[in-house]
Amino acid sequence: MPKRRNMFLIVAIFAYLSAVANSSSSQTCADTRNYFYKAVGVVEHIPTVAISGQNLKVCATGVTCCTVEMEDRFLKHAQQQYQQAIGENIVNLVHSFKARTDSFDRFFRELLSKSQRDLHSMFVKTYGVLYEQNSDLFVSLFENLTQFYEQQRRDGPAAPAVGVNLDLVLDRFYENLYRRMFHILNQPYQLDDSYWQCMSRQMQQLQPFGQVPDKMKMQVHRAFSAARTFIHALTIGSEVISDMLEMPVSTACISQLTQMLYCPHCQRATGPKPCDGFCVNIVSGCLASYVTFDRLWNEYLGNYANFKIFHQLLFQREKLFQIICYNFSNDSKDRTTLKRSSIQ
Repeated sequence: MPKRRNMFLIVAIFAYLSAVANSSSSQTCADTRNYFYKAVGVVEHIPTVAISGQNLKVCATGVTCCTVEMEDRFLKHAQQQYQQAIGENIVNLVHSFKARTDSFDRFFRELLSKSQRDLHSMFVKTYGVLYEQNSDLFVSLFENLTQFYEQQRRDGPAAPAVGVNLDLVLDRFYENLYRRMFHILNQPYQLDDSYWQCMSRQMQQLQPFGQVPDKMKMQVHRAFSAARTFIHALTIGSEVISDMLEMPVSTACISQLTQMLYCPHCQRATGPKPCDGFCVNIVSGCLASYVTFDRLWNEYLGNYANFKIFHQLLFQREKLFQIICYNFSNDSKDRTTLKRSSIQ
């Protein structure tokens, strides 16, 4: 009987000591310490065993392995992670818009260059030396058109009317073209500058090219206006997205992210990650400030998608090319008009 009692006592003592050991082990903060060092970094003090969390503001205030300093570091780390995740997506979108802006800029410049090359090639074949001797007029025209585009590209649609004036560029082009053609068709005459000045003042009344200059103005204005509107829409989109990087993150958002991602480690809950639904709810709350912006942004994207700019510009390029060609291809009509104007 005494042996049985001794055996029972030994078992009881062993069980008690095991329970105490397990209890002590369950209160250690080794896992929390390891996670904190890995995820956040070094901190001055991390408890070796659980302590009271009565001073914590975000995480649970019961028995915990986190100090106030650790909680503050978790909050800062959550904010950095959130801003980094949002920032990377925004920056990628900004780069996308800038790439599209640069692509369209190259596209429109190539339209001008191709129009000039096509016109030059056709006029050389059609008019030979006659065109080559006067090709500087067309070179100057396209240089001025390119300068006008660059000016509008740089200054924007709301810029004051300074620099290259498109109407003046086209008026001077037709005045100089008229003067060259008049001289070719009336070579025996020697006319002084006063005569040319008088003739320039009468261009609107004489209309040696009919309605072609006015039609050309309308078409060129339309093409450049469409290009300017489109490229500035892309630029504005890029600027608006960039401004989103400066939107502040609410304190409530950071607190909820910390509670979801880091506070469980204070309770040594290092098991499964938060479920998707819970995560979506938290992040949706963080993005609430973007909701009012979302509707306007979708409207902007809708207008962007519906703007048939590429089709319009392709058409304008051919129209511009055809209108300029009209001046020489209808030289018989021009010859009659120019001779009539010289007699008058």
